[in-house]
Amino acid sequence: MNFATFINAKIMPEVNGGTNEPIMIYRDSRGDWHGDHTQNQYGEEFDWVEDVKEQDPLAFITTGADYAKGSYPYVYDKILLERLRLEYDLFYNDGTNVGEPYAVVGFMEDNIGEFSHDVTDYLMELERPFAALIEMIPQRLKRDISGSFLDDETQDKFIDHIENEVANRLNNRAREVVLDNNGEEIRVNLDDYKTLQSQQINGRNITLSENPQAEYRYMVCESRWDNPLGLQEIVFTGLTNEYLEALEKYTDTVKYYVGCATSTRDMRKNLYGVEYGVLTEKECVPNGINTDLDGKMIIIKAESLSPQYRTADYQLRFCNGGFGTRPNSRGRAVFCTDLFEDKKSRFEREDVLGVADISLLPEWAQKRIFELKTEKTPPQKTTNKKPSLSKRIEKGKEKVREADKNNEKSEKPKNKSKGVDIDG
Repeated sequence: MNFATFINAKIMPEVNGGTNEPIMIYRDSRGDWHGDHTQNQYGEEFDWVEDVKEQDPLAFITTGADYAKGSYPYVYDKILLERLRLEYDLFYNDGTNVGEPYAVVGFMEDNIGEFSHDVTDYLMELERPFAALIEMIPQRLKRDISGSFLDDETQDKFIDHIENEVANRLNNRAREVVLDNNGEEIRVNLDDYKTLQSQQINGRNITLSENPQAEYRYMVCESRWDNPLGLQEIVFTGLTNEYLEALEKYTDTVKYYVGCATSTRDMRKNLYGVEYGVLTEKECVPNGINTDLDGKMIIIKAESLSPQYRTADYQLRFCNGGFGTRPNSRGRAVFCTDLFEDKKSRFEREDVLGVADISLLPEWAQKRIFELKTEKTPPQKTTNKKPSLSKRIEKGKEKVREADKNNEKSEKPKNKSKGVDIDG
């Protein structure tokens, strides 16, 4: 489970409930994130807790109440900072609390909200995030931030340097991919292939490429960027030494996604009465772009979208966070949800045309926005929610009390379980 999914699935329910049950946050040897309760219904700590601490030295125990029902970005930053501080204390703290490493961790604690999600997500992928920061920062910047006074210019240089370093690392890593060619895993570098044909359709970029020196000369590659980070994902590949076979695979893939796009267009027109046109600054609230965008209906610039999506139904997005929502923030990321689907996307702040003036939008758009506001059960919520841990513990205690009343002899179970779920 990646870090973003982990927070939403495991931590935010604890935070929103304000629970006091201890929970350990850690990464396993594969890099997956976990959040497991550390005690049984008798308040005894499970045996596996110490094993986890040995496997992940940056693991730590917290509770949902520690985050005071804070927002997702707040919880995200607090967990990242906790791991940075732990790593500093374990590997860099010589007891003096002075010097360059101490200045770096202090700077991150004071300025974490100014970094883009690309930076923070990258750090949370790493086993030793603080070591990566130390490695990325040149000696001159380390000395600068160790001074008694950190001016705005030095602060901006530090942030820009980290942003650029992470962008370079992500770009270099994205070019090398592992392809599944009929069950055979092949590692290739995309830069080694020259694009012969390409077509952008339905959120994908379909390419037919050639590398005469490769084991397989022709590659048909389908990639997309419609994930919260906006990073390239290779979702389909075909490798062959036959050009006509590659061309057939390429045209079949393009034709398939043209059909998908056409079906979506017709469905929106038939169900919602969507009329296809482009929104401009005339439909924006005056000066709305200079306000906080979080929680507002925004309009994406048509030129920031691929040709298929340069229509009003795709320009309209509900903004639900990101460091780029604030007009003066160093972060640029703006996270959005589609008007008709529960589909998340990421844009830069400069891609946003402005805040939509609902009264000036087409009738179909006003109707859809009204529907979203009046929906009783949002699509992201569920009604078959598992009872909270506190309720399950209370149920278990009730069973023990009933057993005592009936004078039934029972023995308290020994704490040998390696499991983390408590069934009450």
